[in-house]
Amino acid sequence: EIENFSRITGNYTPGIEFSGVGSIITHNELHGSVHEAVGWNGNNHLFAYNEIYDVCTDTDDAAAIYSGLHALTFGNKWIYNYIHDIGGKGSEEYGVHAIYNDDALVGGYYAGNVFENITGCGLFLAGRDARVENNIFVNVGKAAVHFSHRGVGGDSTYTSALLLELEDYYKNDIWQAAYGENLEGLEHAIRTGEDYQSKNEVEGNVFVNAPDVSVDNSMAY
Repeated sequence: EIENFSRITGNYTPGIEFSGVGSIITHNELHGSVHEAVGWNGNNHLFAYNEIYDVCTDTDDAAAIYSGLHALTFGNKWIYNYIHDIGGKGSEEYGVHAIYNDDALVGGYYAGNVFENITGCGLFLAGRDARVENNIFVNVGKAAVHFSHRGVGGDSTYTSALLLELEDYYKNDIWQAAYGENLEGLEHAIRTGEDYQSKNEVEGNVFVNAPDVSVDNSMAY
């Protein structure tokens, strides 16, 4: 149990933070924070059988689980988690999301999770190569699943940052062997915004008092 964290520095001091490759985070209970519970980056992580509640109680446009502005976060699995009763004062405009992949962050397999009493979206997914299946969304304020590809296309600083990250790995033989299918066409999609959401899939989910799927086609800030 991880409780009552982020007491000295309120923002971006999560109870769990991980990066790199292959972390396994299971069977944790996180609660009691004014901001996010989990911050992360990297590849091939497993986040499963965790419960998160009573976080992001004094913020807006935030999430229980947050990351953003990465073009290469492939191979991550988020399964059988229960995220519920998050948000609080000041979270009415944008809402607090359960999982927030911000600023064109890619990838993710989401299955068997329950999202309940969420002021924002269950899943806010701003990239591509995400698969969402067999989850339950109950009492979600915005959309159960929201796709956005803001930050790609054009000359924005976000696009430049994504392309710079991609440049370091795109032609690396190890990365090509592991994620060649994901990398195919990625540079063009980031530069132009074309087909950036084309590889996202949603199937077999249950929506109860939750608008199901929404798409925001705006690309630039």
